Amino acid sequence: VLELSRLEAGTYTLDEEETELTGLVDDVVNTLGPQAERKGVRLRRNLPDAPIRECLSKEAVRRVLRNLVENAVEGLSREYEGNGLGLSIVDELTEALGGTIEVESEKGVGSQFTVRLPHVEVLESRTAS
Repeated sequence: VLELSRLEAGTYTLDEEETELTGLVDDVVNTLGPQAERKGVRLRRNLPDAPIRECLSKEAVRRVLRNLVENAVEGLSREYEGNGLGLSIVDELTEALGGTIEVESEKGVGSQFTVRLPHVEVLESRTAS
């Protein structure tokens, strides 16, 4: 609740750094995968082969991903009676990152969330010669 209050008040600090997004997705899926499997849910990811690097808040993006995946796992396992706090945090963090979030829901099927983050700067991979 404190985190959401800070986000809504605009006092939450986002520390931008070079972030490799495909690795971040992998980390979240690998961390939450065992929990999901215990509940009968299999996590999949569909990522490009090439890394995607951006300058943004790694921890904010990680929190957005974790909250969305955790809510999906709980919803699919039919054990979820949440208060919506996680999705409120996702919405506020996405806005703080300069992005948007969209949701499409179909009764009896589920919901699909799309988070769009602004393209800040592509940070090229450099190899030593």
